[in-house]
Amino acid sequence: MFPRSRVVGPTNFELAWGIYPARHIAENKRDALKQWLARVREGVSEIEMIEGARRYRAYCEQLRLVATSYVMQPRRFFGTSRHFELPWEIEKPQTSWVS
Repeated sequence: MFPRSRVVGPTNFELAWGIYPARHIAENKRDALKQWLARVREGVSEIEMIEGARRYRAYCEQLRLVATSYVMQPRRFFGTSRHFELPWEIEKPQTSWVS
């Protein structure tokens, strides 16, 4: 794993930060915390954001994206686009059997 910054935020944010998949470079934790707090002020549930981080981590692990540049920046994930609300599921290919 790569080192993460030492900025300390609210307990639920720390939980989400620990769950969130690592990128190939250290991320700015303070920027992610600002986005997190902005969503909380908008009335978004912290649990919803934590669960979104769990889904995204599982998605990244399945596609082997962890610790690469393809992992979304946390400040964007918790930002105004609300990527934490997405299902982050990998669709299984449809198998059709011809008889």
